[in-house]
Amino acid sequence: MGDAMNMRFDALYPSATEPYKSQLTQFRLNHTPRELQSAGVRWSYLIGGTGDEVILVLHGGGGPAESLFRYIQVLEERFRVVAPTIPAGVVRVAEALDAIVAILDREEIAAVHLFGVSNGGMLGQCLIRRCPERVLSLVLFLSMLPSPPYARLFQRRARIFGLMPRWLSVALSLKWLKKQLSAEIPNTLPAERLFWQAYFQEMYHSDLVTKPYLVSRATILTDYFGNYHFEPHDLDDWGGRVLIIESDQDQVINQEERARLKAFYQQAETLTLQGMDHMTGGLFRTEQSLALIERFFQEVPVSGKV
Repeated sequence: MGDAMNMRFDALYPSATEPYKSQLTQFRLNHTPRELQSAGVRWSYLIGGTGDEVILVLHGGGGPAESLFRYIQVLEERFRVVAPTIPAGVVRVAEALDAIVAILDREEIAAVHLFGVSNGGMLGQCLIRRCPERVLSLVLFLSMLPSPPYARLFQRRARIFGLMPRWLSVALSLKWLKKQLSAEIPNTLPAERLFWQAYFQEMYHSDLVTKPYLVSRATILTDYFGNYHFEPHDLDDWGGRVLIIESDQDQVINQEERARLKAFYQQAETLTLQGMDHMTGGLFRTEQSLALIERFFQEVPVSGKV
């Protein structure tokens, strides 16, 4: 970064955000995004780590692939990690799956362990049904099944964002994020909270978050919730394993939907994060989730490697 950019970065991330500020800086230095065109839309993705086994990380709607850097940097110690960012303009699940498969093909990756956060887990459930031979195992982190009531909810959200001026849609989204980050979270460090407040402040004042970005996020969820349907036995021939990680105070995915997901994947291992909401469940106190995710992926029998 140049001197001016360094000054802006340091002003946004004061010393009180350490050690997370330094971790993000190092992560950015170590990860130069690669690009791929799919259906006329430019995708970017991060790739790093070593090893024969590959983890595909699919982010949630709250941020790009980079927002999961605390997971990625740990997983890269034992695995190769690929993490695409879903760009604005992708409004259908099938479009996202096409691009994800194209990224795997370009990188000559035959099969992956899949770590999907929120709507990343939703895409993961679709990918595993489209090409089950390419997914060895599946972690559903704060995710859910298709749901017609949620389709109506996100259809309204997409319509509202479409009618708003850009500044208002971005301001309201940032306000919701700040409310999530200001909630009382047991056993968290002040530096964590300050860091994530700064991170999303940076993100929402960058070129990434635009009105089309917010509309497309809501539209792809509308497609998933309303146009997809899974059958209880449609993965009987797959043979992989599923891990579900949920938050007990999740205000985005209600208790009924969390119970429905666990009932659908009856053989899945489950971890419930105590005292955490939807957004904070993925950002704070990552150690517990990471330890389980690493163990889970290491225990999965490997097949279909490059």
